[in-house]
Amino acid sequence: MRLLIIASPMDRGKVLKSTAPGWDAPRWRASAGPSHGAGPHVCAACGVLVARAMLAAMTGSVSGDFELTMDELRVVARYVARTAEEVLEVFESAVPEDSRPRAALDAAREFAGGARRTRLQRVTSLDAHRAAKEAPTEASRLAARAAGDAASAAYLHPIAKAHQVGHILRAAASAARIAEIGAGGDPEAGDRTIEQARQRATPALVDVLLRFPSAPAGRNRVAQLMSALDASLRDGRARPGRPTPVRQDGEN
Repeated sequence: MRLLIIASPMDRGKVLKSTAPGWDAPRWRASAGPSHGAGPHVCAACGVLVARAMLAAMTGSVSGDFELTMDELRVVARYVARTAEEVLEVFESAVPEDSRPRAALDAAREFAGGARRTRLQRVTSLDAHRAAKEAPTEASRLAARAAGDAASAAYLHPIAKAHQVGHILRAAASAARIAEIGAGGDPEAGDRTIEQARQRATPALVDVLLRFPSAPAGRNRVAQLMSALDASLRDGRARPGRPTPVRQDGEN
């Protein structure tokens, strides 16, 4: 199903506005784009505005390679937010005056609790990721990023790309890495945290995860932990494997 708004070809170049409830970016400029499925625009040939996000606001789901409902996005946001909440103190202890990650976590909770997704989740997520870049230690960077991931979970994209798994599982992998750092680099601490994250995952979360390809391989420890968690959720018999030599997060 796709929402189509008919507009005259004479509207090309004008700013069009939607009054759909829940739509947080209601302005588009008509253009001569030839494609009917590449996002909000007006096709010069037929004057049709395709507004996928308006469809999401009005139907409660988003479509791409598959469909995700708002309730499913809330399941993901709830899962990520719980992890982020558990490690937020690591950031706030290091940078007590910076409230950006906490604001992102609050925005994630608001959406997970039933509020519609808005620009608030996007903005606070970006702010939390900026805070992560400025954080003084690896652990505090990961904690801030987890909060940003919680807010951005509201905008998980329904596209069959492996990197999208990070929006679901990266915060848990970051928490596992934080546990390792706190334990003096002991990989057993990370394995235990990954197992806790596996047990916490609901069938609804796993159902969403299985619509995406497996997590991408990576050489830094967070990527290794995320891949282990992904595998354990896809196959309940799997358990986190032993790490290869640890690289700092962000290294290639």
